[in-house]
Amino acid sequence: MNIIDTLADLINIWATWSDIKEFWGIIIIALTILRVAIIIRVARNVSQRTESLGIQILCIIIATLGWPIGWLLYLVIRPEHNTVLQNTSRQYANEDNNILREIIPWEIICTHCSTHNNEKYSYCTNCGKELKMKCKECKKAINPNFEYCGYCWAPNL
Repeated sequence: MNIIDTLADLINIWATWSDIKEFWGIIIIALTILRVAIIIRVARNVSQRTESLGIQILCIIIATLGWPIGWLLYLVIRPEHNTVLQNTSRQYANEDNNILREIIPWEIICTHCSTHNNEKYSYCTNCGKELKMKCKECKKAINPNFEYCGYCWAPNL
C-alpha cells in the first residue's frame, strides 16, 4: 500500500466521522429547541393557571431540570385549569358597580337607590320609586338611563 492510498483511506474515515458529528449536532440542536419550547409552554400555562409565584417557579424548575420526565411530572401536578380566570370572573361578579351591568339595555337602574330592575317594571322593586319618565316630545314612558327616546329620538336630558 502506498502513501496515496493511506491518505485516501484517512480522508474517507474523516468524512464519515464528520458526517456522524454533523448528524448528532443536528439532533442536539433539535432537542435543545424542543426543550426551550416546552419550558416556554410550561411557563405560559402555569401563569394562566395560578397567581402564586412560588408554584409558578416550582413548576418551571421541575420542567427545566427534570426534562423530559420533569415535563411529564408537571402535567400531573399542575394546578387546576383556569383558576386565574375563575378568580377574576368571581371578582367582577361580586362588585356592586359593575360597568357591564349598567349598560344592559333590558334593565332600568333606579335613580334613587341604584337597584337594577326589569325594564317592564314601572316602579323600583327596592324603594318603590317610579322608574320610567315621560319623553318631553312624544310623552311615552322611557328609560331615564337612555340619552335619547327610543320612539321619537328626542334628547332625554
